[in-house]
Amino acid sequence: MRARTRFIRFLQQVGVSTLAVLVAVLSLELTVRIVRRVSPPERAAARSAGYITCDRDPLLGWVFPASSQGLFQTGPHPTRVETNELGLRSPPIDAGREPCLRIVVLGDSYAFGWGVQKNEVFPRQLEAMIVERYPGISVEVLNAGVPGYGLYQQCAMLERVLSHVEVDIVVSTFSLANDPADDLRILRFAPDRLTEYTPELSRRNAVLSWVIRKSALARFVDRRTSAVRFKIANSSGEAVDAATKCLNELLSTCAEHDLRVLQVSIPHRSEITGGWKARLVTSLSERASDMQNRVAEQHGVRTIDAMKAMLAIEDSAEAYLLNDSHWAPAGHRAVAEAVLDALPEEWLRTPD
Repeated sequence: MRARTRFIRFLQQVGVSTLAVLVAVLSLELTVRIVRRVSPPERAAARSAGYITCDRDPLLGWVFPASSQGLFQTGPHPTRVETNELGLRSPPIDAGREPCLRIVVLGDSYAFGWGVQKNEVFPRQLEAMIVERYPGISVEVLNAGVPGYGLYQQCAMLERVLSHVEVDIVVSTFSLANDPADDLRILRFAPDRLTEYTPELSRRNAVLSWVIRKSALARFVDRRTSAVRFKIANSSGEAVDAATKCLNELLSTCAEHDLRVLQVSIPHRSEITGGWKARLVTSLSERASDMQNRVAEQHGVRTIDAMKAMLAIEDSAEAYLLNDSHWAPAGHRAVAEAVLDALPEEWLRTPD
């Protein structure tokens, strides 16, 4: 009899606890719905006729329209963009300018120059520094960085550039914050569907998708955890394996064309600021960083870590844009100086 009484009390406690949890969840759901109704709806930033957007591309996924200009929406820092005949944020290519030392910088929004003026971007600053340090040299630095590009797209863009003009040196940037995840999409989507990509942890079954659609609370949690889930996906073995494959392909392409290569490792902003968050992000980036160094060594390619350049100026200048993970002009200058110092002097000569 006592056992039965205890069992009944246990069921009652479970029932009361379950009811309390349900009431709490329903209360949170109701609160989120009320707040959403009271708060003004989010609206996309106005697009005037002066804004520029990327075109779909069957090999690259997206690229800026050729020979165009306008503002590109880069978060709170709209960027004025002027593109050349290949859709690059770079001056027109002077194919008849021979002899000329030609350097192409590959990468994503860092090389592109997210939020800064065209002459503040590190490829432009690098060109000016080379001319200053080596008077009389004929040099052209092409900025082939496009926001969102991974190593796969760097390789495809390099091949496109090589089909138009001769290149002597390749500077390839590897962003530890997102390039592995960017290359992971290559394994899941054809290039013309790259914009549909979502990280591994965002794959949802029908039930979870239905819950997120129907519940304001679930949508709130989904949005608030998306950055964490992306970081986890970016550091996954599958993402790093995808980046390994793409990096091998890029460096093999450079070798086939007898191009000299410098690999630049770009840290996440959190790794520069220090503290527990820096240690966490560094640990998540360690696998990708080790992979880059290993593959570069296998191909006999020079590498530098931009973290050293950023740490050197963090206390004396604003290395990053306000409330943004991208470089300010001082950050671009520091990276340009680091790249120039890493390029062997025998590389920096006008071809015969």
